[in-house]
Amino acid sequence: MPPKRGRSYAFASFQLDAEELVLLRDGEPVDVTPKVLDLLILLVENQGHLVSKREIKEKIWPGDKEVTDRNLLFHVAKVREALCEAGGNGNGFIETVPKRGYRFVAPVSQISLAVRDEALAAQNLALSANSGCLGSNGSALNTSTAREKVQQSLPESLPTKRKPVSAVSRQRWFAVASAAAVFAAIGAYLLVRPLPAPALGQVRQLTNDGRGKGSGLEMDGAFFYFTEGTSTEAELKWMSATGGEAAELPLPFSSFDLLDLSPDRSSALLGSPSTDDRPFWVAPLPTGSPHRVGELVGHAARWSPEGGRIAYGRAQELFIASGDGSDARKIAALHGEARWIRWAPDARLLRFTVFDPRSVTNSLWEIGVDGTGLRKLHLNPDTTLDECCGTWTADGKYFLFEVSKNGRPAIWSIRFWGAGLHWKGREPHRLTMLSQDATYPQVSADGKRVFFFGRTPRAELRRYSPTEKQFVSFLGGIAAQWLAYSPDDQQVAYVKIPERTVWVMTKNGTEQRQLTFPPMKAQGLAWSPNGTTIVVNASTTISPFKNYLVSPTGAEGPQELRPGKQDREGIPSWSPDGREIAFGDVPQVYGKGSKQNVIHILDTATGKLETLPHSEGLWTPRWSPDGRYIAAIRDDDPDPYRQRLVLYDCRTRQWQELNADHVNNPTWSHDSRYIYYDGESRLEGIFRVEIPNGKAELVANFGRTERWNSEWSGLTDDDWPLILADAGNEEIFALDVDLP
Repeated sequence: MPPKRGRSYAFASFQLDAEELVLLRDGEPVDVTPKVLDLLILLVENQGHLVSKREIKEKIWPGDKEVTDRNLLFHVAKVREALCEAGGNGNGFIETVPKRGYRFVAPVSQISLAVRDEALAAQNLALSANSGCLGSNGSALNTSTAREKVQQSLPESLPTKRKPVSAVSRQRWFAVASAAAVFAAIGAYLLVRPLPAPALGQVRQLTNDGRGKGSGLEMDGAFFYFTEGTSTEAELKWMSATGGEAAELPLPFSSFDLLDLSPDRSSALLGSPSTDDRPFWVAPLPTGSPHRVGELVGHAARWSPEGGRIAYGRAQELFIASGDGSDARKIAALHGEARWIRWAPDARLLRFTVFDPRSVTNSLWEIGVDGTGLRKLHLNPDTTLDECCGTWTADGKYFLFEVSKNGRPAIWSIRFWGAGLHWKGREPHRLTMLSQDATYPQVSADGKRVFFFGRTPRAELRRYSPTEKQFVSFLGGIAAQWLAYSPDDQQVAYVKIPERTVWVMTKNGTEQRQLTFPPMKAQGLAWSPNGTTIVVNASTTISPFKNYLVSPTGAEGPQELRPGKQDREGIPSWSPDGREIAFGDVPQVYGKGSKQNVIHILDTATGKLETLPHSEGLWTPRWSPDGRYIAAIRDDDPDPYRQRLVLYDCRTRQWQELNADHVNNPTWSHDSRYIYYDGESRLEGIFRVEIPNGKAELVANFGRTERWNSEWSGLTDDDWPLILADAGNEEIFALDVDLP
């Protein structure tokens, strides 16, 4: 049965007439649908009491068995929108009781229809017209305007002359004024007093399988969902929020990211782990056939709280579409990729991470869903640090996010500006310790627990074993990249991780020697053909990446290859005769070269610098061991991750494009027959292409091996692929927390 009629109610600046089915705000009618009004009346008439989801469905949609929680969520959102609760003004009309129902918590008074009482009630409403809600024209009503409207609505029979004020009245007014002053002082204190820091409780480890986790962790009351495996072999898992065994949910995909759960928790939103724009899929839970979200493609997406819309990132733009993928509209053009998109609980604001390929950094941004107010956030006092991957608590009071310092991420919290009166509570607080990497926060519905991926990082050098068909520990599993063998094959130079210092050791690892020291940070190196010098590409606190000459004996410190030059120089490559060094310019935006980028050839004897003919738009040169060719990468494709391999013939002085794209880290085989490379965009392994006209072929599949980074891949002295693997331990943790 529909809600009971025949009464009128007043709360805040609203009047609800259940007899006439009218909702007024400051005397102006509010446009709402009948079902939304029925729901509001039901909640108001049960003020202070829980109204269960089942009771709402039975009374608002009697006899309709097809009504779902999603329908209910949508109509509750519409009620909140009508009461302008979504504006973040702190009215707090409706409280959500997770998994059970809703409660109307604002004070409500029942009013009669007598003219005088109605006028007095309207006058009281006018005095509260500055509560922050918007008028019918979209602007805040001021008190004087509302008062004028009330005066116009008063009947002519009301007295207009003031009565004499008695001594008793004066005393009453004095008492009221004194009480008002006291309350004002208390309110001012509550407004400016700083909130205490969040109280941190026990940290519990929930998983213990040692497998890599994806970037998605989604809550469903007493359970949570996550992905596990690698970028090429992923599984969707679910388990109890208190820990225990994780169960797999079968999906017809081998590679995907978990992006979201639907508001009614009946489906999962899936995307590609690739940075390329791919289709989005909806997979019913726990089983069912996945289907595409219209024709949408992108790399990150999120349902709105009521499920009727979807925000997604495509290329370097942000969009909002209907939940079925229709009616897509662009709301922002960005300078990077939008990732980890999150709707505010009131559905009027989006916050998201922007990955900037120019600086290879992350930052937090926000924008209104109407496309206005785009701005970069600086939530942590140190604005030089990476910020990413934020999420709101269910009540919208707190925002949790990830801050990385020196490559070590931690979870922080900050009270949201519009949450209540405590504007002094905006100081951020770190929730996790720096001894453990903590990423991708998620908050329980009651705000009492924070879930996150915790890991103890460890890098390990691994070689591909053709017999075992997997990557195995190499040279004792040292944390090293950019291995380069000396010409006599007796020593190995490498960059030690995470310090990024250059070391030399004997091939059997019995002797080690450090060649560079902080604050210099190396990212690549090459051994001279005569074995007397190593050229190192490195940066310092006052200099961009440049090339330095270093003695393998450690007798002399690093010397600039081109003293006094401040150009950003790429990783070098020696000519086989040792007379020349090739290096490229470093693009301002990774993966987006320009015609200003060229490949340079330096004469080591004279210091003369020349440009390799027709090398505009190329970088990352690599000289073949026989001296016949120079390989390079062309990065001017519209797809920023589709770097193509090109070849310069030093005899004919001609360029040709090879049959290989998505190329990263090209490395020549020792016989100059092949170029090996790892695939960009998280492709599945190490490839090689035969020179000069061969086709690319997969040599080593990464399988379950996660890489530490994509900066480097190389070859052993017998041409088996080398990578730096991520051997760290990654598990899911729960932190008990009290957010004041």
